[in-house]
Amino acid sequence: MNTKSLLYIQSHNKKINIKNFFKYNIQTSISEHCYCSVLILKIKNSIQNILITSDIIWFSDKCVKLVREYIAKEQNLDIEKIVLSASHTHGTPNPESTIKFPLYSEEFDNYIITSLLKCYATAIQKPKKNIIMGFKRLFNHEFSINRRKSALNFKKGFKYSMQNLPNFSKKIDGSIDLIDLINKKTRKIEGSIIKVNCHPVSAPKNVIGADYIGKIKKNLKNRSNMIFFLQGFCGDIRPRMIKKNKTIKDYIITFLVGKRFRKPNHSDANKISNSIVRSVINAEKEKYVFFIDNIKDSCQVNYNLKLEDGTIFDKKLNILVWNWGKLIIIFLNGEILSGYNISKYNNTTIVCVGYSNGMIGYLPTNDDIMKGGYEVDKSRVNFNISSRISKENEEAIRKSINKVLDLYCSQ
Repeated sequence: MNTKSLLYIQSHNKKINIKNFFKYNIQTSISEHCYCSVLILKIKNSIQNILITSDIIWFSDKCVKLVREYIAKEQNLDIEKIVLSASHTHGTPNPESTIKFPLYSEEFDNYIITSLLKCYATAIQKPKKNIIMGFKRLFNHEFSINRRKSALNFKKGFKYSMQNLPNFSKKIDGSIDLIDLINKKTRKIEGSIIKVNCHPVSAPKNVIGADYIGKIKKNLKNRSNMIFFLQGFCGDIRPRMIKKNKTIKDYIITFLVGKRFRKPNHSDANKISNSIVRSVINAEKEKYVFFIDNIKDSCQVNYNLKLEDGTIFDKKLNILVWNWGKLIIIFLNGEILSGYNISKYNNTTIVCVGYSNGMIGYLPTNDDIMKGGYEVDKSRVNFNISSRISKENEEAIRKSINKVLDLYCSQ
């Protein structure tokens, strides 16, 4: 901490309204308010990266293009230095016209674009603060679980198939990555970047808002007034909400297929948040694994996804990488299944983030494709993917990522 840092930040967050944009006429309540946040990272006066986060399901392609191009032009920046990353909160309208569910809202998309640009305009006018970033990787397996398990399917004539069931034997990445933005002068934490791997689906039906992410921000407010939340590769990871057997039928089904998920209740978001917050607070006395006082390169690759029917999906997989020296962040524009996760590469710490710069749909590994299931087949209708993702993609995607990591890690 005594080393000099040339790193400066400007930041701002803004509450966003979601309730007025739901088109269907239902009685709703808000769990926690949603926010958009802008973090501008500079080396002295030169902008290196701009991170824009928001508590929404995903960003539309239109929003990503307009916001990134506007800021890049105004600041004379390379486009890959700007990232829009969504929390994947399910309690918001859908801003992307090509995705069928939730219902698309053009008004909401336009509102998000305006809100992000206003938030950025305020952030860029804020006084810059000299900071250093402290990194910790915490571990907590209490609140999340893999949701893909092969079991007897009664609807398919008692055949085994991949289903949405808690898989207790499947190893998951239980890491919580914490990056504190520490004021060099006051030692105050000016903000925190927190990455978690867990679908935000802990709110009951007709409850909208930020889900457990909003609770995290609320519960950590005294520690850090501004939270930049990043959602990891959690395409097959969801909250650990397990149904308890109450009837004879429940016990019979459990005997045949195993444990099942239950419907969320009003306390689940709090429980998940409390578990994550407890991990952060309990680690307060632990030293940071390392400090980051510099930002290096950024790059992006657009990859054409091959489908099993021989065609190419009309949306490209965007692979964007930020090199922060001891830490490298990989951003992908999809619901990435956990088999793609990378935590270390040649002794460099890697943070993998999904739901960034748009949404292409689920990206399964070859192992996932062979086993089928919702993420491989049924979900494709929603994302307008005509055929299964080809098994040719995984090797090529990994090679594209590893090529960048080889370059950055060698530096």
